[in-house]
Amino acid sequence: MNTAGESELPPRVEVGDALAARAAPDGTGAIVTVARRQLLNVFVPAIVVLNALNAIAVYLYHHRDHHGGRFFSTFSLDREANVPSWFSSALLLSAAALLALVALDAFSRRERWARHWAGLALVYVVLSLDETAEIHERIGSWLRAHLNLSGPLHYAGVIPALALAVFVGIAYVRFLRALPRATRRGILAAATVYISGAAGVEALTGWWAESHGSRSTALLLVSTVEENLEMIGTALFILVVLSYFATFGRPVSLRAGR
Repeated sequence: MNTAGESELPPRVEVGDALAARAAPDGTGAIVTVARRQLLNVFVPAIVVLNALNAIAVYLYHHRDHHGGRFFSTFSLDREANVPSWFSSALLLSAAALLALVALDAFSRRERWARHWAGLALVYVVLSLDETAEIHERIGSWLRAHLNLSGPLHYAGVIPALALAVFVGIAYVRFLRALPRATRRGILAAATVYISGAAGVEALTGWWAESHGSRSTALLLVSTVEENLEMIGTALFILVVLSYFATFGRPVSLRAGR
């Protein structure tokens, strides 16, 4: 006989069209359905609200002699260790968690590409950590100091970012070719959007900062574009992978060990 709080079946995670939690048909365990539509209803308003708060922060910065105060530090998309950076980090970590579920399902079926899904999960864990700990910015500062970099490489953090993108791109060519066409195109589109912000716009930001100085309202607007591309790219990637998992994956059971 089961004691209170115990069940014979573990909770299951499924993908569907509506976010829901319900008991298993036999009365044991729980089934949580993760919905693409509901995630979109969270992502879009959150990004809109963050942009609205950022607009206020930029306004304060511009009208207070380039010093927006505590509100600016808390809500500016250009700053780290604040609300927008937390959201970006959480978004990346959510992508990592989803990829881990896909990898677990692939390993259980002994699929050829299981390790590639797990590798992508690790990549997104690193990206989430970087968003919080500013790893690529620290590496970039060291590179700029020792290599005397300038122009688009003024913010030399684009170098490790591009290096990671090239490495993953080369290592995952066959994996991408094996995916369904819609999934492949979606992942490539999401990666293009994300990398355009993380490396492309950041290189433009570095060039502008070197030419016009880092205390500029225009620079904040460019940084806003960069951060939005990163958030949109990550959200799009999550939706694409979730759509793939809904079509080809199976429910994943989570059980706590004793």
